[in-house]
Amino acid sequence: MKTGKKNIQQAVPGNHGSPMVACADGVIIDANPEFIRLSGYPIDELRGMKLEQLLKPDPDEKKPDAGKGPRRSDVSRASLRKKSLDETIVMVSSLTEGMGLPSFEILSISDYHSTGNQKIKYRGLIENGEEYRYLVENMNDIIFSLDAGGGIIYASPNFETLLGYGMDDVYGKNFLEFIHPGDAGRTSLNFDRVMSGETLSNEYRLVKKNGDILWVRTLTKPFYRDGIITGSQGILSDITSRKNAESALIISEERYRLLFEQSPVGIFMYDTGLIIQDCNERFASILLSSRERLIRLDMKTLKDERIRPCLTDAIGGGTGRYEGSYLATTSSAKIYISMMTSPVYGGTGSITGGIGIVEDITEKKKADELLSKERATLNNIIQINPYPIAILDENGFVTRVNQSFKKLFASAPKQSFSLFDHLDGIQEDVLKLKRGEAVYLPDIKYVRHLEMNAGTHLEITAFPLKNPEGFFDNFVVMFNDISARKAAESELIREKELLTVTMKSITDGVITLDPDGGIVLMNRAAETITGWDLEEAAGIKFDLAYRTLGPAGGKPADSEAKRVLESRGGEIHSAEKVVISRDGTERFVSESASPIYDLSGAFIGAVLVFSDITDSHRMELELQKNQRLESIGLLAGGIAHDFNNILAAIVGNISLARLMVTGEEKVTGILKEAEKAVFRARDLTQQLLTFSRGGMPVKQLSELKGLIGESVNFILRGSRSTCNFFLPDDLWSVELDTGQMGQVIQNIVINADQAMTGGGVITIEAENMMLENGVLPAPASGKYVRVTISDQGGGIPREYLQYVFDPYFTTKKTGSGLGLSIAHSIIKKHGGSITVDSEPGRGTSFRIYLPAAEKTAEKKIEECVDLEGISAKVLIMDDEAGIRDYSVDLLQNLGMEAYAARDGSEAARIFREEMDGGKPFDLVIVDLTVPGGMGGLETLETIKRMLPGVKAIVSSGYSNDAVMSEYEKYGFMGMITKPYGLDELKKTIKAVLTGSCSR
Repeated sequence: MKTGKKNIQQAVPGNHGSPMVACADGVIIDANPEFIRLSGYPIDELRGMKLEQLLKPDPDEKKPDAGKGPRRSDVSRASLRKKSLDETIVMVSSLTEGMGLPSFEILSISDYHSTGNQKIKYRGLIENGEEYRYLVENMNDIIFSLDAGGGIIYASPNFETLLGYGMDDVYGKNFLEFIHPGDAGRTSLNFDRVMSGETLSNEYRLVKKNGDILWVRTLTKPFYRDGIITGSQGILSDITSRKNAESALIISEERYRLLFEQSPVGIFMYDTGLIIQDCNERFASILLSSRERLIRLDMKTLKDERIRPCLTDAIGGGTGRYEGSYLATTSSAKIYISMMTSPVYGGTGSITGGIGIVEDITEKKKADELLSKERATLNNIIQINPYPIAILDENGFVTRVNQSFKKLFASAPKQSFSLFDHLDGIQEDVLKLKRGEAVYLPDIKYVRHLEMNAGTHLEITAFPLKNPEGFFDNFVVMFNDISARKAAESELIREKELLTVTMKSITDGVITLDPDGGIVLMNRAAETITGWDLEEAAGIKFDLAYRTLGPAGGKPADSEAKRVLESRGGEIHSAEKVVISRDGTERFVSESASPIYDLSGAFIGAVLVFSDITDSHRMELELQKNQRLESIGLLAGGIAHDFNNILAAIVGNISLARLMVTGEEKVTGILKEAEKAVFRARDLTQQLLTFSRGGMPVKQLSELKGLIGESVNFILRGSRSTCNFFLPDDLWSVELDTGQMGQVIQNIVINADQAMTGGGVITIEAENMMLENGVLPAPASGKYVRVTISDQGGGIPREYLQYVFDPYFTTKKTGSGLGLSIAHSIIKKHGGSITVDSEPGRGTSFRIYLPAAEKTAEKKIEECVDLEGISAKVLIMDDEAGIRDYSVDLLQNLGMEAYAARDGSEAARIFREEMDGGKPFDLVIVDLTVPGGMGGLETLETIKRMLPGVKAIVSSGYSNDAVMSEYEKYGFMGMITKPYGLDELKKTIKAVLTGSCSR
C-alpha cells in the first residue's frame, strides 16, 4: 500500500496538484496527499472504502449518450463528502475500460471553487483527453494492457525508462518474456487466475534490457468486452529499493544474531524495569544457568545486590562497571565477574533499557592469588640463598638485594646506579639479556660503586624475567666469589704449560689421563695419530679418542692404559696394537702405559705413550707375503709342468683310440667325454702355469681401454650386475700379455659380481700417475697406469685381508681359490703391483699398478670373416652391435637374406613389417639376455603370436643357462653358443631348417 501511495503521488506533475485516488472495482486502493487533505480522511480509513461513499453524482450533470459507445473519457461533476460531513463540488475524470486502459480507475478531482473561465478551460482540457495523456505519460509507474494470451497491447512510455526497451521491442511480445525465469512460473499461474476473473496484486522480478534485475509490484484485473474477459490491465510499480533495503535488513539481523549467539563474552539486555529481555548462551553458562531461567528474570530480586548500581547507571544514561565476586541467583554459584553496561535508546531517542557484557574472571583471580603466593615464596628463597643476588629493573638499576649480597660488598652504594653501566665490557651481554637470553660472565675483577677486596674475582650469572605481558623488564643477577679457585687455576695453568712444552718436544704420541680415564693432555703427535685435537678431546674418556684393535685379526682390543687404570697403578705395560683414527684410518702402533702418582704416593692417573710403526709393519707383511707366494709359485709351476706332460700323453692316447675305434658310437662318446675332461684339466694347468714362474707373459704394446671393455663385457653377460667405466682417451699404453691381463680383469670382476649376490654396480676407473721409488705400492719410480675395480658388496673381513692373494684361500663354498693368486702373479710378472682395500659393509676395491710404455699402441682393426651362404631369410636379434654385424655378414656370404635388430621390440616390429609385406622370415636367431630390453624368451612369445610355426634358435654366451641346455622345452628348435664361427653356425642353421636337430 505504501508503494501504491507513492505511485499516486508520482502520477501527477509537481505543478499539477490534482487530488487523485486509485480504485479497483469501486474500492479505494490508494490516494495521494492532496486527496487525503481534501477528503479529511486518513489513508488507513480511505483504503477499503467504496468510492460511492465519498462521491455523489450531481443531478444537474448531463449524462453521456449510452448509444454512442464508450469514449476515451467521461467528465462529470460530483459532490465530495468529507469526513467533517461537508460537501465540495468537484470535477471527476474517469478512465474507462473501453479504450483498452487499466482496469482500475484514476480520478482527477479538482476543487470546484474556481472562476468560470477556469472551469471552462478545465472542461475543455478534459474533453480533449489531454489530461489523461498527460497523466499516463508522466507517471513513474507503468500502465499496461495484455490480450488473452498475455501479449502486450499497450505499455506506457515509462516502460522504456525503467526497463530500457523501446516501444517497438514491447508491442506484440508476451509479458512473460520480460519476467525473471525464477518468477515466470508463479507469475504465469497468477495470470491464469486474473483471466478467470480475479484481481491480484503480485511482486516479482523483471529483467532489464541490459540484464539488470528490477523488482516490481503489480495490480492486475481482468478486462471485459461484452461481458467476456478478453485480456487484462494493470499498473506496475518499481519496488527495487524497498527489496534491497529488506535484504540488507535481513543480512544485518542475521549478522547481529550470529554475533550475539557466538560472542565469547556474556551479553544480556534488560528493560527500564530491570527485567532481562534476552541473553546469549555464554551469559547463561557464566552464571551456571540456562537462558530459559534467565529471560524475564527481575534483577531487582537478585541475591547479590552489589551489581544493581551497575544496572541502574545504564538506565540513567551512563555507563556502569563492576568487577568482583558475585553470588548467582539462579544457580547459587560464587564466581568472579567483570561487567559493563550501557543504555539502549528507542526510536524517539528515549532510553528503553540497557545492555550488559559480562566476563568470567574467576580463573584470573585464582591466578593472581597464586602469583602473589609465588612471589612471596620467591622472595624468601632469594633472601636465604647463600649466593649474593640482586634484582635489576629494565635499565639495570638495582631494586632489591639479599643478605648475601650485602655481606659480599662491604658497603652498599650511596646512590642508585645501573649495574649495566658499571661492569666493564658487557654491552653485548646487556643486549642479549634484553632479548631474553641468559648471560654468564666468568670473571669480573672490578665493579664500580661497590667496594671489593684486592684480588677478588666474581663469577656472575644473569637472566631476564618476563612480566605478565610477556616482556622482559626485570633481571636477576647472581654473584659467586671464585677468588680461591682462580688462584689454584693460575698455578695449575703454569704447571700445565711446562708439561705441554715438554710433551710437544716428544715425537711419540703421549696422552695423560685422570684416574677415571678422562683425557687431560695430548701432545701434537697424539693429535696426528688419533685425529683428535686436545680442545675437543679434553675431559672425554680416552677410549673414545684412542680406539684399538688387536694387531693380528682386527678384533677390538683394550689399550694397555686400561689395565693400568683398572689396577690403579702397577707396573708398566706394553704391546702392539692397531689404532683407528677419527677418520677411520688404521695405524699400527707400539704402545706402553705407566701409572702417575702424586707426592703422597696416591694414584692420580696414567700416561700412555705410543709410536707409529705402520710403514715398517706393512713392509714386513708385504715381504712375508711375497716370499710365501714365491714359494707356492715354485711348487705350483713344477706340478703344472709335470701334470701338463701327463695330460698331453692322455690326450694323444685318446685321439689314437678314437681313430682306431670305428662304428662303436658308445665307445666314441666315452672317448669324447674323456677328451673334454682332459681339456678342462688343461685349463686348470694353464692357470697354474701362469701362477708359476714358468708362465712368463708374452708382452706386446697394447691399449688398456679396449682390453678392459672387452674383458668386462664378456664376463658380465647374463649377470645382474652392471659396470660403470671411467677410462680416459689419453690413457698411456702398456706392454702386456693381453690374454693374461684379460684373465686378471675377469678374475677380479667375477669376484666383484659374486660379492653382490643381488646384483649391483661395479666401477672401473683408470688414470695416469707418477710414482716415486720406495713409496708403496710402486715397485720402482716412473710412469704408471692405475686401474681401480670397486664393488658394492659386503666387503672382506679385516682378518682375511692378508690372505686374499694366497692360492687356494677362499671363503666361498665353490671355487678353487686360485683367481686372485693368479692375478697377483700375472701383475707381478708384468712389473706391476696390486693392492686391496676393504671394509665390511662398504665394498672392496682392487688397485692395479702397471708400468706405462714409452710408445703409444696403435688401435687394431678387426678383419671381417667371409661366409658361404644358404638360401633362407633370417632375422638376428642381439644387443651387441659387433655380433649383429658379423652374423649378418656370415649369413649374407652363405647366400641368405639377413636382417638384424638390437632388442626384442625392434625384432618384433621388423618381423611384423616383413610378414605384412608378404615376405615372412624362415628363421629367427634371438639373444637370450638383453640388459634393459626384451630378451629372447619374450621375443619368441611375441613373434609366435604373429606366426605360431616360426623356427627359432636361441643364442647365448653361457651354455650353463637352463634355456640353453633345454631349449626345446622353451619353444626353440636349436641353440648356439657365442661367439660362434662359420662351421658351427652352418651346422645349427641347417639342422633347424631341415628338421634334423636332435638332443
